[in-house]
This record gives sequence, structure tokens and C-alpha cells, in this order.
Amino acid sequence: DGGTPVDTITQSYGTKLTEPVNIFKEGYIFDGWYKEDKFINKWEFATDTVTADMTLYAKWTVAEPVAGFGNALNFYKSRINVDFDDNTKIGGNSNFTISMWILPKNEESSQTLYRQYSENDGSLGVWFRYIKSNDNGGYLYFGFDKFGNHGGWQWAWDWNNGIPPSTVTKIPMNRWTHVTLTKSEKSIIVYANGTKYYEMTLDDMHYYTPAPTNANISIGGPTEHDFNGFMDEVQFWNTALTPAEIQAWMYREIDGSHNKYSNLIYYYKLNEASGTAVTDSKGSYDGTAVNMTDNNRVVSDIQGWTVKAGEILEGRLVGSHEAGSSTDGTNWNLAFEILEQGEKGRVTITEDNKFEYSTHDINQEGNDSFSYRIKDSNEKYSNTHNVNINIIGANSISGNAGVAGATISYTDKTVKTVTTDAYGNYSFKVSSNWSGIVTPSKDGYTFDPADKSYTNVQENKTGQNYTAAALIPVAGDYNIANLEQTYGNVTDVSITPKTGKSDGAITIYYEGSGGTTYTKSETVPTAAGTYTVTFDVAATSGWHAVTDLSAGTLTITKATGEDLNITSYNN
Repeated sequence: DGGTPVDTITQSYGTKLTEPVNIFKEGYIFDGWYKEDKFINKWEFATDTVTADMTLYAKWTVAEPVAGFGNALNFYKSRINVDFDDNTKIGGNSNFTISMWILPKNEESSQTLYRQYSENDGSLGVWFRYIKSNDNGGYLYFGFDKFGNHGGWQWAWDWNNGIPPSTVTKIPMNRWTHVTLTKSEKSIIVYANGTKYYEMTLDDMHYYTPAPTNANISIGGPTEHDFNGFMDEVQFWNTALTPAEIQAWMYREIDGSHNKYSNLIYYYKLNEASGTAVTDSKGSYDGTAVNMTDNNRVVSDIQGWTVKAGEILEGRLVGSHEAGSSTDGTNWNLAFEILEQGEKGRVTITEDNKFEYSTHDINQEGNDSFSYRIKDSNEKYSNTHNVNINIIGANSISGNAGVAGATISYTDKTVKTVTTDAYGNYSFKVSSNWSGIVTPSKDGYTFDPADKSYTNVQENKTGQNYTAAALIPVAGDYNIANLEQTYGNVTDVSITPKTGKSDGAITIYYEGSGGTTYTKSETVPTAAGTYTVTFDVAATSGWHAVTDLSAGTLTITKATGEDLNITSYNN
């Protein structure tokens, strides 16, 4: 009957059956196996035994939808017209709440979410908008108008050449956001995802402006300022909801247990599969879809989230049930269950509908998803839904260390290392806003700079290069051939006594080719370390030192003639 196929089972008489597992049917909940197709007597796998050939019947119950599941509307040069009457119109002294889920796209710069447009002289107009700022986001904006030559609009803020107040944040494009506009007397507040976004005090002129006697009310219009994107769960209330009420209900369908349910005027779930009718779930104010076809009805995905690799995403799951999603409007009365984990991360239910998601490691990127369902107090389950997550790749630090096989060390929660490739290149990713020190190392090499410091990394760092210089090991009393010096004639030697030898005073001598003796160093080391040897020679043209020295030898011995262990020099 459309469920998972189950093979015929051959079983000995008098034995117990093993219950088939992973039984599934899209849109239904499995409710057990029964002995007849009327679903009267349930087969008990723990006690029932096989006595003859038989057929068992799978019982399925329809899975109830949850808020945000089903359909949403895809707006493009289209709108929903709302009936105008005393309950739906707004005056300057009206209290109200307008809320919805939106996923804006970038085709239009000024996009209407809600508008009451009046042509009655001296009456009130209301406009709730999304203003695109660039390809990445925009701003929620609103205003109140006294139509005619009466002072015009009172907007949330003056744009000041397109720049909003510094306290106003961007609302992202191509991502779901819950938005709410409330009015309580003169206090106008906009909320984004249940958090206060901006507040304005209505002036006296607009507060005392009456509601129009005739006006157009639209969701997503008018034509010259169309909303472009997805919209779902549109609600209009004749009271100002509190922040707590918004937060408690934004992730679930509204039902009769809401403490202000009587104030809900119209409620568009937008779950219709076809046609131009937009059903008011409260019952009285069906809307009309304008310039829309069945193709504008898309699967709702209020579950879309974005997280950076390596960070923890905290969110809430949408959920409701026909029997009511709460007992008094404050508690859920539901249990959320994770059915399938993501491939790139893991999710955990932490409280009620709250969840936490984190990637397996910092190298994850791209799309991931997990699925869940909801169980009510009567053990009835909702249907299954996927939560889609867009993982933004972590910021990287890359460059060239100047030598293959070098170790690049850093600390990001724990000490970590990467190794440069055959060309000396390296790259690694760090947590968002990472701060720390990166240090290159390789036996027999020094690096310039010795390390690099970073603070609050918020973008990819490329070209983070180092210069590697090889340390040439030499033994005590060893002639260093073809020594070349730049002007200044300075080289460093690292000196340690050999095992069992004294680390007392050390005198350094050096000779040029042909037995020519140059001025002895005035440096008399008293312990192991790195010392500077200065050659008193005349320089020739160019950057090389004198020919005799560059082609000759340098001999370093201890004054007493004892052997030295000269570990390296670096010129």
C-alpha cells in the first residue's frame, strides 16, 4: 500500500516472528502489524507464534503537518490582496501586529512586505518594506503617511545618502528571517527573529490620523515595489504582541491555546497547492493571489540555516500539531526527535525545540541536512522534515615558507601543524575571529620572520610568506671553502664545545688563502653560543668581498688547540 516492501517470511510453526525494521511510508506514521485488514487485532511479536500461513497488514496513520511545512509563496511581480473592512484597516491610534517569514532575493531594491495604501485625503497609510543594500543583505524599513498635503510620511529614519543608523543591522538575502512589525499606541517596534530590530515613536499628527474609509491592503505589493522572494506564515493581529509572545510562537502554527488568539484577525499559512485563493486559517478574510500561478507555490523551508565551519549553530525547530502545540501558550507540550544526522555535522536537541549543530571539523563546507519529527503527549507523530544547513568554509591562512617539508605550527583550541609541500606552499583553516601565532620550523633552517601574529581573523589571509635560510653544519678545525661575504664582512658562527671538552674561554683565529693572516677577532667567547666574526679586509667592486677570502679558507680553532664543535654558520 505504498510503504516499504517487505519480503515473504518462511517461519516454523510454533515460533515467534522477527519484526521487520525500518518500515516507512512518506507522509504517514507506522502504527504496527495487524492480523486482518480491518486492523482489529494487533500482532504481538513478543508473544504471538505462527500457527498457519497468514498475512499481516501494516497500519498507517496520516502524519500531521507542522508549521512551516507544506507550501510557501514565491513572489515575483505579484501580491496578495486582503479584504478591507473595519477589522483589517489601520488608523493612527490602532494597535496591531504584522508578522511573517521572508526569504528576500535581490531583483528589487525596495520590496513591500505589507502596505495599506489610502487615497482618502487626510487618512492613514502604512508601509512595511525590505530595502536592499547590496547583494548580501538589506534593511527592514517602515513608515506612516497622512495622505494629501498634510505633512506626508514619518519614516523610521532618514536615509542620509543611503546610510541607515549604525545600530541597524542587515537582514540577509536568500535566507529565511522571521519579521514582525508591532504598534502599541505611539510605540512602533520591528523585530527580526524575535529580537528588537528598531523602534520609533509615532508623532501626534500621524497618531491622530484616522483610518481610511476605502483603501488597498496588500502583502508583497504594490506593483512598483514588489517583494521578490519567498514568504510564509503571514499573520495580522489587532493587538501588539510582546517579545515573549513573538518568540514563543514564531516557530509553530498559531492555535486556540495562544493567549491572544481572539486578537488574530487573519492568518495565511500559504499551504494551498493550486489556485488563486489564499485561505485565512482563522476563517473570515481569505486573500487573493494576484499574478501568481501554481508554479508560485513552492515547498516551504523555514528550516534553512547558515553556520561557519568550526562554530556551533544554535537554533529552533518549527513544530505544531492539530491537537495544539501547547497547553497554555507558554510551553510546547511536544517532543522533538532527530531522525537522521547530517553527513558533515551533528545536531543535538537541547531544550524544547532548541537545537545545536556543529560541523565534524573545521574543514567542512557546502550543504548539509538533518531530519526530525515531533511527538505529542498522546504519542502521535508529525511528518518528517529536513533542516537544510549551509556551511560557510572557515577562513584560511596560506603562503610559502621557502622550503619543502617545513612544519607550520599554530594553536586553534589545540596545538596543530601542517607541512609544506614540495614547493614550500602551505594552507590551513582557522576558527572565526581566530587569534594566534604561526611559527615555521625545519631542522637546519632559520626563517625570516621567525613567526607571524594574527588577531581576530575574519577573512582569508594569503601571501603569508617566509624566507628560509639553510644552516651549513661544520665541525671543529674544519676549513670552510669558498666563503663569500657582503660588505661589512660579517658572519655568525654557533659554537659549542665537543663532548667532554671545556666551555671556557675560546679565541677565534682565521686565515685567508695562501697563508695570509687577517686580523684576529677581538671577541673572546667564554661559553657556548653564537658569535660574530669580523674580517678586516678590503672590498673589491660589486657586493663580493676580496677574491682571496672568497676563494680561500676560514679556520677556527680553540686557543689551546683543543677541538671545537662549530655547529653552524649562517652568512
